[in-house]
Amino acid sequence: MVRAALRTEDSLTTIAEAIGNQSERAFSTAFRRAAGMSPREFRASPRAQR
Repeated sequence: MVRAALRTEDSLTTIAEAIGNQSERAFSTAFRRAAGMSPREFRASPRAQR
């Protein structure tokens, strides 16, 4: 769900709130731990285009 949300134009704040994170920073930290890259890096990567 999160990776699909990152394929949208929605802001990270909007995505973070939608999945229950209290802040964009908390979301970014959790995403980096799970994916090995920041949400911004993910959006720029070829993986985000799938």
